[in-house]
Amino acid sequence: MTEHGYYATVADAEGNEVDLLPLVEGADRWEGPETEDWRLVFSAMASYVAPGAGPAAELAGAVAGLADDAGLPLGVDLRASPDGEVAVTVDTGKDRWEMDEGYRPLAAQVQQAARDLGLRPDVDRPRFVQVGIDAVDIPAVRRFWAAALGYVEDPRPHVTDLVDPRGLGIPFFLQPTEADDTARRAQRNRIHVDVFVPDDRARTRIEAALRAGGRVVRDADAPFGTTIADPEGNEVDIAVEVGREEG
Repeated sequence: MTEHGYYATVADAEGNEVDLLPLVEGADRWEGPETEDWRLVFSAMASYVAPGAGPAAELAGAVAGLADDAGLPLGVDLRASPDGEVAVTVDTGKDRWEMDEGYRPLAAQVQQAARDLGLRPDVDRPRFVQVGIDAVDIPAVRRFWAAALGYVEDPRPHVTDLVDPRGLGIPFFLQPTEADDTARRAQRNRIHVDVFVPDDRARTRIEAALRAGGRVVRDADAPFGTTIADPEGNEVDIAVEVGREEG
């Protein structure tokens, strides 16, 4: 493990890395009890446990109304457990809470709505995951991954993020590396990404990735999966489920 102040980089037994953050106690909070249910984990998130679908739906409707009134987008995720409870997670999306001051008062309103319904917060549930890809030529690699994932580029200057325009998939970002960084580049491509698409969209997605600078490195499993490398060798499988089990 290597600590960097705000976060730590942890490697598995074979060198694959993950960054864990924040390490600074309290760095994931807004100040004040009116938002104490929220955690700032790149996205601002709050999660509540409802005793059933009815209260969960009621909270989801209340959140939607509050977001509409504020003119700010919020994601609302409902997940049922086998015991009948339903977790309702409210999510601003990456960085949005920092970009618009309206999110903090909106978060306070959401918290009050959840408490008015008697729902308990689950502060251990919020998680934010993103994938970083090393690249020397950021624009070229970014174009490829936007095409392969069906994502769009974050319009902010100096931000390399790729985001799902539907707000469903996790963000990807491009991390600059030096062309002569031999040790760093030697450990790349130890994993690859699987992107499952509808059967009738696979060929279109593959062709888009190839036009964006990719190259096919394996198609022995086609039509169930085609492995394509970006301009610097990072790999993605464009895959489908149809016929996979029979194949």
